[in-house]
Amino acid sequence: MRSHLPTYAALVVTTFFWGSAFNVGAHVIARMSPISAGAERFAIASIVLLGVLAAGRNLDLRLLRAHLPALSAIGVLGIVGFNLAMFFGLRSTTPFNAALIMATTPLWTMLLSGLVEGERIDRWRGAGLASGLAGVVLVISGGDPERLAHLRLAPGDAIVCAGALSWALATVISRRFLPDVDARQTTTWSIVLGTIVMLLIGAWREHPLQAAAQAPASVHWGLLYLAICSSVLGYLFWFDATRRLGPARTAAFFNLVPVFTLLVSLAGGRVPQPAQLLGVVAVIGGVVLASRGRRAVVPADRHVVKSTCAESG
Repeated sequence: MRSHLPTYAALVVTTFFWGSAFNVGAHVIARMSPISAGAERFAIASIVLLGVLAAGRNLDLRLLRAHLPALSAIGVLGIVGFNLAMFFGLRSTTPFNAALIMATTPLWTMLLSGLVEGERIDRWRGAGLASGLAGVVLVISGGDPERLAHLRLAPGDAIVCAGALSWALATVISRRFLPDVDARQTTTWSIVLGTIVMLLIGAWREHPLQAAAQAPASVHWGLLYLAICSSVLGYLFWFDATRRLGPARTAAFFNLVPVFTLLVSLAGGRVPQPAQLLGVVAVIGGVVLASRGRRAVVPADRHVVKSTCAESG
């Protein structure tokens, strides 16, 4: 146990990065458009990740060419779709709601795997899915049945749900088409390809360079934090922990993400409703229950988009 203490500490730091990303993202998109913000964030992350691979002489262009369609799909769904859904969603929902809804991504992944790959949903996974969905209902309804009956839900909650589904679909694609590709390669190239798409969207819809020039310094510091801490360090720490501890023990730490979002929100003066706290218990309990279900045995370094929601933030 003691020999793994640095690894556990790195995992806690990683989940703090990802949990606080929702709070930082809310600050950023209040002052900059989601498209321009996403383009800047992932442009920085792409440069750093490419530098890390190049420094270790691990920049594999042959892998990129061989798996370009799958990597492009993951980039569009897991980077562009997920990030834009989070940023646009944060315009009309709270960081806490967004983090908790995103925490259900492993459950959506399980459901999509069952539909696409025929993976059986056993009783543990079924119970976990039901618990997680109940948690989301509690969060987006605030415990008010009238809001559900009349579908009076925050648009941001629905957008964030779409982002969670987008990430889950990217995960299924990764498992199906890139089963033996190194995690760092998949992550780096999917982020690079997603960044290219994000920049093209930005050039078509708005002027990212002009938006960057007009944004206050706090926005750029926030995006630098999201790029370096959440996207780069978070992934590198997570991959290292996956190799040292195994994917199952590592994935359990992801439940801390909404907890850190809640703590940062409390520090900022936001007090959650009782129904939201119950939602935390239901969602985390659902992920724990689902993780007890039957798992396929896979090499540890395959868990890229697989055991992270992460970019969750």
